[in-house]
Amino acid sequence: MKTTALLLSVALLAGASVAQTLNNNIVQRENTNWLVISGTSHPTTLRAYNWPPVSPTQYVWTSGVTVPAGTLTARWIPSMVNLRREPRQVTGFRVCLYPAAATTAFPLNGYYPAIRIHVPKQSMGTPGQTWAQGAQYQPDMTAAPIHLEAQGTFTWPQFGAYIVTKTIMTPAIVNQTEIVLSAEWKGGENDSIAGQQSINGDYTAGISPITTICFVAPGPAFTITPYPVDGLNNFSHTYLTYMEDAPVINAQSDWGYRRNATLVPPPSGYNSATGLSDLASATGNVGWDVVGGASHGGEIAALLFNVGPVFPAAIPFLGVTLEVNPADPAFGLLAPFYNKILDAQGVGDLPYIPLPALGPSAIGTTFGAEYILLNATLTAFTGSTQSSWITVNR
Repeated sequence: MKTTALLLSVALLAGASVAQTLNNNIVQRENTNWLVISGTSHPTTLRAYNWPPVSPTQYVWTSGVTVPAGTLTARWIPSMVNLRREPRQVTGFRVCLYPAAATTAFPLNGYYPAIRIHVPKQSMGTPGQTWAQGAQYQPDMTAAPIHLEAQGTFTWPQFGAYIVTKTIMTPAIVNQTEIVLSAEWKGGENDSIAGQQSINGDYTAGISPITTICFVAPGPAFTITPYPVDGLNNFSHTYLTYMEDAPVINAQSDWGYRRNATLVPPPSGYNSATGLSDLASATGNVGWDVVGGASHGGEIAALLFNVGPVFPAAIPFLGVTLEVNPADPAFGLLAPFYNKILDAQGVGDLPYIPLPALGPSAIGTTFGAEYILLNATLTAFTGSTQSSWITVNR
């Protein structure tokens, strides 16, 4: 089965009004603007079905059944690409929703799935390992969720995939380095039933040897089924992420958007697979964007850098927290030229850095990056992002 890409539309689903002091900084770990859909279309509507691997098997149009109520699509965002060793203030969620291909009547009144932040449970590897070393996490279904955002409503004005954002009034405080989210299916969904819906995945995600997605069947057993390991024919991660009040770093690369040699320049993506690089065998482009929110508008963000293992500690420093190693020789290497005055919304879109193929001896090499924010007069630090790490693994 082939895949095709469809441009995403954007919609806003606001929850209760958010206090003006809060920011809603998107932790972007999916490739934007495009999603993956099936190469097979509904015979009557001719609309493309959803890409089967990103849904529970019951949703696939050939299954003959429907998704059981309470089924979860869960996503782990590895700490290796999203490492914050201080409490996170989660201010909302983003999920990509897609009508069933059989649907013809619009507007379509659907639902925004209930979203959970789970206690993470390690399912592969040994404690202390990174994603690159084989660690894997899933939701701990024996523990109460850290946060439960109730199901809401969403209306499609026309057929299409919509990235839907929901903000929350009181931030959820998360004291976990590993973030595991889930979106709950209402029940009764199938791609061949008009008026139903699904959750999309991003398009042409980079190669990931360890899956970060799973499906949880309803209890009491809570059977967990991993999404297939991302190989030659599976190149999509569920489009489900969250927002933080604190500034965030979003890494992107051309290996995070699975390479396409026919496109010049090669497209780049924010997918979590940016954390696992093929720089041993190929040239590449990498960059780090920063989102600080309106409260940091006009400030300056400078990149701190490491060449070495993932730093295992957090260091308080003049009112901010450092997640990279200040003793690393590369710590200030990029800051003099890789910095940005943030716009009024606190966003800094920085350029890519071209990198050569490093050769097989580079396998295992790890790079870390984090932004530190300063006021416009460079007299005080105002914040810092989480850190994001890249390991050369092929």
